[in-house]
Amino acid sequence: MILGFCLNLGFTLYLGLCLGLCLGLCLGLCFILFLDLNFNLTLDLAFGLYLILCLGPRILCRNARLSILKSFLKTI
Repeated sequence: MILGFCLNLGFTLYLGLCLGLCLGLCLGLCFILFLDLNFNLTLDLAFGLYLILCLGPRILCRNARLSILKSFLKTI
């Protein structure tokens, strides 16, 4: 039972890490490459890097908290 909880927790953390970082990276690259709306390129680059560095970890933390709670409730 404890081994199943640890395996489930590890898998969901890994999945949340991959999804969060991929989504943050994709959104950041879209802002860098495709949304040049007559702004300065450095502003686009800075905003894209902000999304890559901030959005990915936020999604990761949210997914990790939800998966930990779900797997804990399943073991009870």
